[in-house]
Amino acid sequence: MPTRIVANRADLAKALAALKVVTVANSPIPILKHVLITPEPGRIALRVTDQDVDVRITCPAEVAGCQAETCPVLELSNLVGSLPDGAQVELTIGDKGRMAVRAGRVKASLPTLPPAEFPQIRPEGTEVIRFEMPAAVLFRLMTLPATAISTEATRYYLNGIYLHPMPDLKPDPVMRAVSTDGHRMIRIEEPMPAEAAGMPGIIVPRNTRKLIAERIADAEDTVAVAVSATSIAVTHGDWSITSKLIDGTFPEYERNIPLEFSRVVSTGKAELAQMLRRAAGLAEEQKTSKLLALDIMVDGIRLWSNRADGASIEDELDALLKGTPITIGFNSRYLLDALSVLDSENVEIRMNAPDQPAMLARADGKDLSRLVIVMPMHVGKPPAAVQKAG
Repeated sequence: MPTRIVANRADLAKALAALKVVTVANSPIPILKHVLITPEPGRIALRVTDQDVDVRITCPAEVAGCQAETCPVLELSNLVGSLPDGAQVELTIGDKGRMAVRAGRVKASLPTLPPAEFPQIRPEGTEVIRFEMPAAVLFRLMTLPATAISTEATRYYLNGIYLHPMPDLKPDPVMRAVSTDGHRMIRIEEPMPAEAAGMPGIIVPRNTRKLIAERIADAEDTVAVAVSATSIAVTHGDWSITSKLIDGTFPEYERNIPLEFSRVVSTGKAELAQMLRRAAGLAEEQKTSKLLALDIMVDGIRLWSNRADGASIEDELDALLKGTPITIGFNSRYLLDALSVLDSENVEIRMNAPDQPAMLARADGKDLSRLVIVMPMHVGKPPAAVQKAG
């Protein structure tokens, strides 16, 4: 007997639109262009996958029957999206190789493939660690380190966020999220759920962390997380995302965090960000970098850039330096990205030498739950006006 599903057009269109981002439109594997539709009591479960990420969303529906089916997700989404508001969409499963779609005077038929062909990803084995955490906490872990994720294919193990627990950290255990592209590193710490203490360190792929962040951006409650050595699953409300992990070893990043600094300059975060944004348009371009030089003085920061085409800029900002003055160059975008991670009114730039890693952190002196390591860039001679002023 055919399975009959009736869903509200708005509910079904919203669910299908969210699934399209995972669909591989030009995949040579036909089933990867399909959505798996599974009837459940009072709803249907819609699932798509690209073989690395599996996204499941439920949609309220009247259901008569239990037969699952697949059909092209983009075609179904476009069809449902084009229907008038308030329409009721009827899906009929039963005809071999076809699924009927009706809404008012609209009648359509979509090709199907056997549901058994649909691949699924699940955390498997006896070592699955399950825990819950506030959605806002997971959102920060999945977003704040994102700008430092590498896109270099040869170092694939850097193409994601390294997430791992620190259960023995005093005074309170934390969950750490770390990313690096070899030029900078971002490390974030958030409170760790007790149940997460035994989870392995995992590398969450770039696209997966984006999908998770998009789904929980406005969530105010908790999310359920399941982690194994090969996959992560995040569930909230009517949706879940299951993804394979990057199979690789993340570098021993702690070695790249200096333990001591001979120079520490503190200044206002908003004022520094404004100065950097003003100067970025006139910064010297070096391949994909925009070089800005900072003269760190006892009572201020003098920014300058001397571009090869003659353009130059100078700017100054009040600051307080502990240590001796230094001139040091940075990629302006890296500094702005670092400031976006720090959520304090004042920030510190900690340095040793112009050719050694610098750290940006809250101007607290002790709170390193958010820190950014940035490699400096070589600077040339300052503009004549700056030389004269110096």
